[in-house]
Amino acid sequence: MTEIEEDDGERAEIAKRDEAARETTIAKLAAALKRTDEQPRLLLAAKLARELLRGDSRYGDPLSTAGSNPSQKLGRRLSALTAERPSLLGEIGLSALQVWESISAQGADQGERELAILFTDLVDLTNPPLFGSVDPS
Repeated sequence: MTEIEEDDGERAEIAKRDEAARETTIAKLAAALKRTDEQPRLLLAAKLARELLRGDSRYGDPLSTAGSNPSQKLGRRLSALTAERPSLLGEIGLSALQVWESISAQGADQGERELAILFTDLVDLTNPPLFGSVDPS
């Protein structure tokens, strides 16, 4: 074996170890985020915070999401997801929609600024297509 072949073999081995360490770190982070998202005390705190927010704190029930507006459609889908699996992010999303609906009901949605609300779910965070592949060379 030549010195160049040995260097290439070492580099490949180092790259494999780095990739394994990276995957382990990502898996641990994803697990920690999921545990946080499902923590009962945080869920309760988010539900109590909704009571203090502007608008209908029961937003997400079938009556409040019965319309055809995009926010109502989104509210229906988000309510269905949180009914299946209670989620801190789901509660935060419903809170944002609750406030949005309250503002919209007063005609404030005719203002001069556009507003975007981003919802994200961390399920399948470790799915490799999300991060792409890392080329060790």
